[in-house]
Amino acid sequence: MSLLGQELDVLVEQRVGEEGSLYEGLTGNYVRVIFPAREELRGEVVRVKMSELAGTALKGNMI
Repeated sequence: MSLLGQELDVLVEQRVGEEGSLYEGLTGNYVRVIFPAREELRGEVVRVKMSELAGTALKGNMI
């Protein structure tokens, strides 16, 4: 089953790279997701819509 297009809860973990607004996190099934977020959301669970595959991770946007 493809996760593309689905909305999933993601735990915001850490920034990707030294600067910028991309963060990575994990779904409840340990799928790595990269998406734009803000520093104050680290440690929070947010809803993300999956839009594309990026290597071994998914990319998406918070909704």
